[in-house]
Amino acid sequence: MDWRNLATIPESYATAWRCLHQDIHIQPDNTVFIRGGTSALAMAASNKTSNIEGVMVCGSTRYQEKKTILENAGCSKVFIEGGNLSQVLRQAKKVFQVLDLI
Repeated sequence: MDWRNLATIPESYATAWRCLHQDIHIQPDNTVFIRGGTSALAMAASNKTSNIEGVMVCGSTRYQEKKTILENAGCSKVFIEGGNLSQVLRQAKKVFQVLDLI
């Protein structure tokens, strides 16, 4: 990895930590939905969140072929974004916090 790309890793994880702990105040037994899940910041947030005991992480992507990437990053449930994402999330009824990085 070149230095330019390597330098983005600490910033992504620091920003993800702040969003999770200072902005949405993540707690055990919460379910967090991370929209735009394949961005660098979202991947860091998924990774950090999936390491918190009792927290379920959900993510979204526009592309079916990226579903595995999100699962590998720690997402227990992956939503494929379309025109009905808000309806799908309402039906899931378990989302307590949303981290919208778009």
